[in-house]
Amino acid sequence: MASPGYYSVFLDSFRTQVELTGTRWASLMQFTFPQSDRANVPMNLLGHGGSIEVVGDHVVRGMSNGREAIDGAYFVAEFSRPFTDFGTFRKAPGEAKGWGIGDKQVVRGGRTMEGSYVTFRTGAGETILVKMAHGTSHEQAAQRLRDELPGWNFARVRDQARAEWSRLLDRVQVTGGTEKQRMLFYSTLFQSFASPRLIAAKGEQFTDMTGKVRTATHDRYGPVPFWDTGRNQIVLLELMEPDVVRDIMQSEYEMAQEKGYMNTSFHGDNAVLLYLGAWKRGIPFDYAGVYDYLRRNAIDPKGPRDYLAEYDRNGWIADIVPAGNPSPPYAGGKAGAATTLEYAWDDHALADYARRLGKTEDADRLLKRAGNYARVFDKSTGFIRGRTADGQWIAPFDPQEPYYNFMMKEASGWSTLWLAPHDVKGLMALLDGRGAFNAKLDRFFSTPYASKGICRDCTGLIGQYVHGNQPDQQVPYYYDWSGQPWKTQALVRRILDEMYGSDAAGYGYAGMDDQGATSSWYVMSAMGFYPVDYAAAWPAIRRRAFDPAMPDIDSTLGRGFYHDLGYIPADKIWESVSRTQEYAYDDWAMAHLAEVAGASEDARRLKERSRNYRNVIDPKIGFARPRFADGRWWEAYDPIQIGHDPARHRDYTEANGWQATFLNQHDIYGLIDHFGGDAAFEKKLDAFFNAPSVLPANAPPDISGLVGQYAHGNEPDQHATYLYAYCGAPAKTQAMVRRLLTEMYKAAPDGVIGNDDCGQMSAWFVLSALGIYPVDPVSALYVLGSPLFDEARVDLGHGRSLRVRAAGNGPDSPYVQSVRWNGRMHDRNWIGHAELVQGGELLFVMGARPSRFGVEPRQRPPSFGVQPT
Repeated sequence: MASPGYYSVFLDSFRTQVELTGTRWASLMQFTFPQSDRANVPMNLLGHGGSIEVVGDHVVRGMSNGREAIDGAYFVAEFSRPFTDFGTFRKAPGEAKGWGIGDKQVVRGGRTMEGSYVTFRTGAGETILVKMAHGTSHEQAAQRLRDELPGWNFARVRDQARAEWSRLLDRVQVTGGTEKQRMLFYSTLFQSFASPRLIAAKGEQFTDMTGKVRTATHDRYGPVPFWDTGRNQIVLLELMEPDVVRDIMQSEYEMAQEKGYMNTSFHGDNAVLLYLGAWKRGIPFDYAGVYDYLRRNAIDPKGPRDYLAEYDRNGWIADIVPAGNPSPPYAGGKAGAATTLEYAWDDHALADYARRLGKTEDADRLLKRAGNYARVFDKSTGFIRGRTADGQWIAPFDPQEPYYNFMMKEASGWSTLWLAPHDVKGLMALLDGRGAFNAKLDRFFSTPYASKGICRDCTGLIGQYVHGNQPDQQVPYYYDWSGQPWKTQALVRRILDEMYGSDAAGYGYAGMDDQGATSSWYVMSAMGFYPVDYAAAWPAIRRRAFDPAMPDIDSTLGRGFYHDLGYIPADKIWESVSRTQEYAYDDWAMAHLAEVAGASEDARRLKERSRNYRNVIDPKIGFARPRFADGRWWEAYDPIQIGHDPARHRDYTEANGWQATFLNQHDIYGLIDHFGGDAAFEKKLDAFFNAPSVLPANAPPDISGLVGQYAHGNEPDQHATYLYAYCGAPAKTQAMVRRLLTEMYKAAPDGVIGNDDCGQMSAWFVLSALGIYPVDPVSALYVLGSPLFDEARVDLGHGRSLRVRAAGNGPDSPYVQSVRWNGRMHDRNWIGHAELVQGGELLFVMGARPSRFGVEPRQRPPSFGVQPT
């Protein structure tokens, strides 16, 4: 039986029940023996050896020689009652590696050797307990026992362990599904926290990579098994435990400083996946500092990347064909093809990392190397295939055969083919396009597995897909790139149903749950998402942005005109003005994604193109205005009208010329300049909120909740109330926000003005009532407004909360006098998302009169990357 904080097994041969529980630093075992004069508990060290000493009549202690003893080589074990006998032994045979308890040099009454045994005289059902801890010394191990296990109450320790796990697991709540599915979800969530191991809490001693005993300045963790966990488990930790991840990164960074290189795992160099992923997910860290070690791994041939010089020189890593060229092949080798793929993936991630640091030369070199995976793709067979040192393809080659280290790593040619998650589009091209790619995927999941050799770790089969091991666990999601997402959806559901809990007991998983990797796959897939590479997703998104051959759908009509003219003509495409403005904002958002994906030239083009909104704002009249294909403006223009030819179509989406004029969320200072500066823009906003609330008879019902021509009941201009903050008149934002909060919402069945599209109107209220609003959601910052409540508290998860207080608040006090963030004066009229999610207190001081808060250019929110000064 196993559950969080508890394990139990009955040893049939000895008719003994063994139970195990523990605390953070100590374990407690309980043995329930039959009646016996020789109830023995042996203790020995495995293949790495060491020494054990029997101390007195109820303590055994020892020291391990193994390098695995990263969390302290010394241990102390204390028994709940004195032994009746004891002795020592050496494992058999001699010093050879082995797992047996040993039968050589057995010395009854001996106190020091490689192994020991202690004996008790027991009655039927009598229990013997032993508590054990380890550390950097016997003294530290003994102190941990005293601190964490002062008594012998097994049930109490077990209950405390269960409660501790519950606090972590209860942070994820699921409903629905079957009882078995919920059980599996929490079982896999539990297993997902298997790695890495905590070595020392902050303030405790530990042994570093050089053998020195040091005091931890943060929670110190052991090495991360990157090859096992880099694909998904690390991402789950980044999502659920960002503070823990920061300590893990610091631990890895310090280990690199101690030994000169970043840790690796197996045959990849995947540490960069941890650091880049955490950086992109907003976890603060010294990313510039750790880069030197990540780079050293990737560039220095004396470093831990095996065969790096060969990889750098040839673009691939060769394998040596053994004598006799057996088929199925031998298990030895360099795993050359798979290692080439791993290094290419690592290089792509590090190129992205380098570009974010402005290290263009490194980024270009690494990005070029990231294409090396294609150098081990054999076009004649359509598979990744090993090469010899002279570049020849290794033969014979059968993609269904298992290759443990020869060419591949724990995988067949079928499984290894897909190990290019950083360039799915490139892999698609190698396989002759989308249609052929989909056909290959279909064969992958349907070709019966019938190898001649035995594939270690190849379990959990669906066709040639192996769910029980890491190399191809991302492949069910590849249909999302190739335009057939329903196949991903069906496959994921099938894997969740068939590969977990399919054993007789209903608890087992397919394959080996390496450090929680297979468990993490279940957790994230059961929640409906899986970590992907931004760069891998970028080609499909880029195609929509740049490829004129990409078929249009309703939401992308007119892309050709937009590319060629810089706007969409009103005499060609309906809702042309709004489309031009929306496409411009989409370009701004895609520019950010392109930067993250390392596509800097695409990002530059999209950012430049995102200013196309100016092409439908006529500077002569200061309004968004329909424009025709020949460049002419609609002459008989009236800003309250919805289009130049309402019998055919509208020129705006659920808006008129007034509302569309302010449909710009990303380049507000560019829009202000377009109107002639701060004063002119403020005047235009005043006119907007004070114009007669008159609409034409054919206006869509969505235009509602009018204040002047501002329409709060629909989305296009809901950010406009906050635009005063950009032209030095934040008090007008504060007054208008407070007015809308009190006038546009009421406690009634129709209490939300207009159409609460998927909760949009409601979300405006919630954010604005908290005193913040994301004018440009892409830029991850909030403009400050006028909080409605005296105090609000938001649980941010991870033990963090945001407290918003408004001192001096009231119906007649909508104006912000000053702001403090976590006790410090905050003179900016905005705050970043990265700051808020750390938690803290945002204190507004309110008053009845406008103040100078937020008026100065340096206090205004940034826009389009511009911070006024």
